Amino acid sequence: MRITQSGLALVGVNPPKPQSQQQVIAMWQESLPEGAKRMLDILVSIHPVAITKQDLGREAKMSPKIGTFSTYLSTLRSNALIEVAGANVKASNSLFVGEHHAALSS
Repeated sequence: MRITQSGLALVGVNPPKPQSQQQVIAMWQESLPEGAKRMLDILVSIHPVAITKQDLGREAKMSPKIGTFSTYLSTLRSNALIEVAGANVKASNSLFVGEHHAALSS
């Protein structure tokens, strides 16, 4: 969920722009549900490697067969935070553009 440009104009607030990869990820972490945060942490920590949804579920301590897992995955994908190719998932390359990869601790 995010505010539109017209909403920002209405309240007269300009949100700070993130300056680094870590700041971008931290800003997203503040707005994600706990399970989605765990999933993103895992994927960021192994970037650019992709893992299976099954392995991601195991690492995040949730079953990939439950609806919540799919909801979290969908949230991350719709916000361009992850890339999904078949059964594999990885952190989006766009999170790392112009930055050297530094693993997040969970």
